[in-house]
Amino acid sequence: MRIPRKPFLLCFALGCPLALGGVLYNQTDSLPANPSPQVPESYRVFAETIINSEPTEPEKNLAIDSAVLGAALALQQSQNQLAASMLIAAAEIADPEDRRSLWDTAVMMDPSIMEAWATHRDLYDPAIDAATTLLQSARAGTTLNTDALQSSDVRTVIDTAAKTAGYSGADVLDLLAALEQANGSDPCRGRIFNPERNPETRQIERVLCPAHSRPHCALGSDDQFMMILNTELALTNIRSTSWASSSSGSGGLPVRDPSIEALLERFSLSIDRPYLRAGRWSGSP
Repeated sequence: MRIPRKPFLLCFALGCPLALGGVLYNQTDSLPANPSPQVPESYRVFAETIINSEPTEPEKNLAIDSAVLGAALALQQSQNQLAASMLIAAAEIADPEDRRSLWDTAVMMDPSIMEAWATHRDLYDPAIDAATTLLQSARAGTTLNTDALQSSDVRTVIDTAAKTAGYSGADVLDLLAALEQANGSDPCRGRIFNPERNPETRQIERVLCPAHSRPHCALGSDDQFMMILNTELALTNIRSTSWASSSSGSGGLPVRDPSIEALLERFSLSIDRPYLRAGRWSGSP
């Protein structure tokens, strides 16, 4: 069950005080006073006010900007928990990819939120969960959930992931349908051994399953296995190459750890432009 957005406070489990030390604003106004770089908490208050007001898309972007800038300023002052709390707040209104980046950077700043990071980094989607289980069952040679395979929501999720991985969605779904029949007709259901009672010793022994149609976790071909595996990786947003390897898009540089610098670059922000003037960030108040 998802925690509602508004009660999912900006200081979730971080022990940060909600009171804004000395920064007051008129609650009858639509927005508080513009945030001040001298008081990083003011960026949190500014972002929180927007988030709690059912913002438009431009207002959401402004709230994310405020939270990221505030986090950078708080980090300069070694206020890591405050910085992390602002990124978590921004994650609640960000798109899925940015949400992950914001959470990943927050947990780098404050490792004490690791459990919260694991729970909330990705929005829970039952269809994604069911699709992931289907693909794992296909790889393991175990029985597939027929209802899940016939669900339009699950099929849409698999189709999208397959295309992301470079395959035809129809081909992946057809392969899953074939594996549903093959896995269901295999008495061993992917197991190499079955437990059986020895009639002489009356002890339970592991007996090789003679009806096993193929080796454990093997499909009809390597291509089929890679199709299922890469679709599963795309579904869970894991690159098929090692995270530590270089990629063509990185100019040969190693993949970077999440950082506030990367977030500032992503949102075209700079701590040298911390003042909000007429809806834009400026270097002067």
